[in-house]
Amino acid sequence: MQKGYGKSAIRPKIKLIKSSVDILAEYLSWTLLAANLILAVYGYTKLPKTVPTHFNLHGEADGFGDKSSILFLPLVAFILTAGITWLNHYPEVFNYPVKITLENAAEQYQKAARLLRWLKVMLNLVFLLITFAIFRSAQQGSGQMQSLVIVSSLVLPAIPIIVYFFNHLKYKDN
Repeated sequence: MQKGYGKSAIRPKIKLIKSSVDILAEYLSWTLLAANLILAVYGYTKLPKTVPTHFNLHGEADGFGDKSSILFLPLVAFILTAGITWLNHYPEVFNYPVKITLENAAEQYQKAARLLRWLKVMLNLVFLLITFAIFRSAQQGSGQMQSLVIVSSLVLPAIPIIVYFFNHLKYKDN
């Protein structure tokens, strides 16, 4: 076995305890996912036969499809949420911006797990916003998506990642 805790070394397996912030993030991500599913199913019953399925960077619809395509968004969100939830049980396999040691493993694993939880929240919020924007655009027949939704889709998932790396500025790789 190789000494040290580099990428190829075996890292300690630690059972993480969820804080109230972690529980809140889990609750929010699954609640947003449920809201997305409810909106998509509701939307399916109220939408015209053809709906916008893709928008360019100006918010103009440039792709159209059957109204059943709105059900695809919560499906993708569910797969991402379930996958990230499963992956979060194995923080020892993640890549870290600092060297993992026996002394810092628990703290680093906790931070990485929290990053993934808040990333789930943001991704589910983005999927909900997109589902709502498609529903609204199809209902209004405008073929337009608000620029706020486009910007949010780019910015929201970056927030937990930026916070995570900002918190690691104080660490130096020994």
